[in-house]
Amino acid sequence: MQIEASKNECDVPFGDLYGPVSQELGLVRDRLVVELHSDDPQIDAMCGHVSRYQGKLLRPAVLLLSGKACGGLVDDHISFGVIIELLHLATLIHDDVLDQAKLRRRSMTANELWGNESSVLLGDYLLSKAFDLCNRTGHLKINRTISEVAQTICRGELLQCMNRGRWDLDEKRYLEIIHMKTGCLYQMCCRIGGELGGGSATEIEALEGYGRLIGQGFQMIDDLLDIVGRERQTGKTLGSDLAQAKPTLPTIHFYRQADETLRGCLINLIHKNKNDEILALLKGQGSLEYSQKCADEFIRQAKEKLETLKATLARQALAQVADYIVRRSC
Repeated sequence: MQIEASKNECDVPFGDLYGPVSQELGLVRDRLVVELHSDDPQIDAMCGHVSRYQGKLLRPAVLLLSGKACGGLVDDHISFGVIIELLHLATLIHDDVLDQAKLRRRSMTANELWGNESSVLLGDYLLSKAFDLCNRTGHLKINRTISEVAQTICRGELLQCMNRGRWDLDEKRYLEIIHMKTGCLYQMCCRIGGELGGGSATEIEALEGYGRLIGQGFQMIDDLLDIVGRERQTGKTLGSDLAQAKPTLPTIHFYRQADETLRGCLINLIHKNKNDEILALLKGQGSLEYSQKCADEFIRQAKEKLETLKATLARQALAQVADYIVRRSC
């Protein structure tokens, strides 16, 4: 059954970017309001607060654009767009607990307002909402994929926690972890969108490759912004990776290039929370530039994957999404 899109424009940034699916993305946003509502006023207040974390709805947009690039959108594209965003919101809440973050989307985090216990339970609540909505769609194969990806995300987070302080972590292992944390979710969005849109095996394979690459590129930029970004622009707590001793690409590159003296200097500065001096040290070793170039290369490869698809406005928008990911400041 084909969707009858809302006549109202979707209130998202980069309207031209989402143009081919802006109306359908509006339906996703409207449905999220319904799914996040609770009859209990206290829980409803918490859900209303975290609904501000939605931001650009980038993942549902990628799902919708993938469907449009393969042919067209159906009602279930909206449902799975909502499911993906609920899953994403849950991971953000849990991430803020792990990182002891105080700010998200220029608002206080759930853990800052209600404490870690309530925040973990709130994240679990949103996960249960997502899986309940999965069951209502009746797509057993897709639902199984979502369950597997949810497990993969948790494995990625676990591995990142277990590798705290491992400044000698190699780049290959880092890429595996960020794929599990972030890349697999974007890859799944593209796969679900393409499958529901009637895409061929070749088209879906290309979309999955695109999703995996933009997801890893997204996380590389996220890790870079955690070091060089400004909280006023990003709207969230920064410096948490260093504070939590999580090795990311800039520190991995630095550790690989630097001598023992400089390595010791970096670790000492991290322990003392001397972020400005850390920034100068990483810049001097070319580690920040290296990280940006790696992200740029992943995005270039992602756009190359799109060449398999028919030349449409949706394909063009997917390429623009990839460009946005590496030039964003928040």
